[in-house]
Amino acid sequence: MDINAFKTILQAKPAAPFILITSAGTVNTVDFDDMEAIALLKQTYSFWWHIDAAFGAFIACSNSHKYLLNSWQHADSITVDCH
Repeated sequence: MDINAFKTILQAKPAAPFILITSAGTVNTVDFDDMEAIALLKQTYSFWWHIDAAFGAFIACSNSHKYLLNSWQHADSITVDCH
């Protein structure tokens, strides 16, 4: 996600409530959105933040990579796939 583009959208004050769906470890490319930057924006702007961590949540078990989930506890909902 382009955090600066998202901030521009938020500053335009969307007319209706919305949900932001972010990625924590996409299936094909293992991309992680910047959870810390999103959590900071959530302090100022009103939106529902959902994290799709179906595959990436387990990175929390890795001492060298768990930083990718920093601030994810501020999300409103998180999906984890346990199979």
